Amino acid sequence: MAGFNAAMAFSVLNIAASVLHQVDRLQLQYVDCDDDVNTSFISDCKLLRSDPGNFLEVMGRILFRKDDGHYCLSRKIQQTGITSLTVKAKYDAQPQCCTSIEKEHIATKQAGGVPADRAAAIFGSIDNRTFRGFSFYEVVPTSCKKGGAGCPLVVEISGAGGHPWAIALSLCKDCKAHMNVVMIAPILGADENTGVNSVMPIVDWVSAYIKEASNINPRRVYLASVSRGNEIAIQAAIYGAHIFKTVVLTGKFKIPGTFESTWRRNGDHYFTGKPQLRRVVFNIGDEDDVLTDKDFYRHFHDMTTVMADANTPPHIDLFLYRGSGHDITWTTWNEMYKLLWTGLDD
Repeated sequence: MAGFNAAMAFSVLNIAASVLHQVDRLQLQYVDCDDDVNTSFISDCKLLRSDPGNFLEVMGRILFRKDDGHYCLSRKIQQTGITSLTVKAKYDAQPQCCTSIEKEHIATKQAGGVPADRAAAIFGSIDNRTFRGFSFYEVVPTSCKKGGAGCPLVVEISGAGGHPWAIALSLCKDCKAHMNVVMIAPILGADENTGVNSVMPIVDWVSAYIKEASNINPRRVYLASVSRGNEIAIQAAIYGAHIFKTVVLTGKFKIPGTFESTWRRNGDHYFTGKPQLRRVVFNIGDEDDVLTDKDFYRHFHDMTTVMADANTPPHIDLFLYRGSGHDITWTTWNEMYKLLWTGLDD
């Protein structure tokens, strides 16, 4: 522990006051990482060495996932913060619930992107309809019958390519067999608008969908996004704090410049009482070069500090994957399969 702290020049005296909130998730007990593990992770992860934007100072704890799958605690401040960092190795880049043949036809992305004809064939096989002005893809597994006890709902926001690839996993036999969530994805197109005037209608649309459906548990609604779609999702975390229980974002993205003022301006409205939002999860490759590390993590630092000011702030997880770039969609869905595909909270 001491060697790691010294190597990274951490100082608990500089931890922002905004990370002093009590969060039960940080009370979990982990074995301290030994010096060899700390040294290995630091040498393999440039972000731990460079600490761009001083983003490490907002972390209530830092965990490492070792090769054997076990976690160890590398750093924890005395006070409990709302933000935690978990550093993991590069994960399987293909969805685990698809067979090799299904991966080839559905999930494999060739260099330069999936050909348009393949994408058209894939998404032409998924049910779609229009509701409240939005055309959207919809998958309802047999376990989520109308009038039942209520299934979780997962809303997927696509990236700049306009294709919500995770919902396509429903075409894999085993994926569909184990699916226990209703999944919807608005068809936003390649030129999706990420401005607030487009975000609010999406939030209202989800709210209306929940009210109309008889098979949705309104207390278990999740939002997942990738790349440019994260610009929509992070704003939806504000305006949909009364709807979404967890927001999962994958890949670096441009954090809206108005995020801080918007969160603070609307916080009194959306975060009073008992807001639904409990958790915001970032999945980032440590070699993601869509934005510079300094630019992204500077804004990440400011964003998490602002989020901590909410009356009932969500817990913030940053999952960092060593050796991974920007496109880690399948990594996220493999890692968070239990939540996003079966609706089971951690």
